[in-house]
Formats: sequence, C-alpha cells, structure tokens
Amino acid sequence: MQQQLTHKNNAVTLLNKQLQHHTPLRLIATQQHALTQSISQLHYTIKTTLHNKQADFAVQLAKLDAISPLKTLERGYAIVQDQQTHHIIRSVTQLKTGSLIKTNLKDGTFSSKVIRVDSK
Repeated sequence: MQQQLTHKNNAVTLLNKQLQHHTPLRLIATQQHALTQSISQLHYTIKTTLHNKQADFAVQLAKLDAISPLKTLERGYAIVQDQQTHHIIRSVTQLKTGSLIKTNLKDGTFSSKVIRVDSK
C-alpha cells in the first residue's frame, strides 16, 4: 500500500511538473514582453516621425514666407496694379500716360495717375 501511495505521489509530482512546464503563463509572459517592446517601438517611431514632419513643415513654412507678397511689401517693395483691369504691372511697357494705377504698400494702398512713362 505504501509503495502504491509513493508511486501515485511520484506520478502526481511528475504530472505537476509537466503541467507547470506546459502552462500558458510562460507563453503569456513572453507575449506580454513582446507587446511591451512593440508599443515602445511604436511610440519611438511616432515621436520620430512627428519630429521629422514638424521640421519639414518649418522648412516649407520658411520657403513660403520668403515668397510671400506680404513679406515682399515689408521689405520695402510695392505691388502695382492697373486700377481698371487689376492686372499686376511688371513693366513700364504696360503703362500709358493717363493710366490709373493702384499701389499696395505694407501699411496700405494709394491710387495714382501716370503723368509720364520713362523706359530704359
């Protein structure tokens, strides 16, 4: 009887060890660790991508700012338009004596009448 009890006890101990070896807890812990690493990598990737996009945006904004008509006016230039057609005047060849023009400066506009046109 004692031998059978010892044999059964050993069998239970062996089955218990096998159960512990095949328990899903180890697999769950491994998967949780992999998930934690994936989340960390995802956060890093998002942060890096956001930083790069912000830097690209700043460069594009600077380029846009450089060609902005408002910035041109702030540097002391003017935008001149034909008052009737609203076309931008780029050359004196577009003007005639008596033409009405509108000049835009950084702080406002004024209208004028061309009294003389001199070309180079």
